[in-house]
Amino acid sequence: MSIVSNLVAITAFVELYLADNPVLKYFYKQLYRDFNPDVTGYTLLFMQPPEFSADEYQNNAKLEKEDLIDSLLSSLSIAPQKISTLKDFGKVYPFMATDFTPPQTQIQNSQVQARTGALSYASDIMETQSVSISFIESNPITIYKFHLLWIEYIRDILKGEIKPADKYLNPKSAEFGAQDYLASLFIVKYIPDMKTVSYIGKCIGVCPTALPSKELVGSRNTNEMCVLPFEYSCIAYREYVTGLSINEWIKDDLTMVLKNYQSSIFDSIKGLFGF
Repeated sequence: MSIVSNLVAITAFVELYLADNPVLKYFYKQLYRDFNPDVTGYTLLFMQPPEFSADEYQNNAKLEKEDLIDSLLSSLSIAPQKISTLKDFGKVYPFMATDFTPPQTQIQNSQVQARTGALSYASDIMETQSVSISFIESNPITIYKFHLLWIEYIRDILKGEIKPADKYLNPKSAEFGAQDYLASLFIVKYIPDMKTVSYIGKCIGVCPTALPSKELVGSRNTNEMCVLPFEYSCIAYREYVTGLSINEWIKDDLTMVLKNYQSSIFDSIKGLFGF
């Protein structure tokens, strides 16, 4: 008999034998018919890169551009593509990220005293403000390069050597007071078919807090794949789970980010001729 036939026979037996025991009947129905464990599929990390709106950083000015020969070789898959724009970095980011520790949502409790003792009640809900992500570094160096650029942009802002675009300084602007060096991260869990999304977590207002220079340098005693652990600060974390009409706006935000992966013939021509 096939597995399906066996399950049908077991279900029929349970319905008959446990007709007068609804608790066990429900248990066996879950076990043999309805139980569908969450088999981990694939989790990918997508990024909305920071803007870096200062004039000195506009149009990826701090990044070395591909020349015509490099563009031709990468288009023909003879040489690896040189990641030379923030958009390209945002696209390669999910592939390099291997392990994620998102913020944790916590309920803060307070107590009120009564004659029977202290009674606890929920007083606030907050998220931890740190994110940990491990990356496999590539050759040529990509992940570390863009995080170094990120840190140097923040350094120049803090030293007053550059200033963000006017929209961040104009009190009448919708972006007034925002920080143009913050990014957003989307932690997306797919079921094994890699088509259906079951979970999205959005990290809002993200920037690195340190550079793992030691891990990049490595040791002369080993010759291993370079894994870079990065720590980020995070202003807020919101989650969406399929089947809940809560935080559905996160799906729309993710859709906008995924549009960066759509390419056209014009994009291929631009890559081929390096403009």
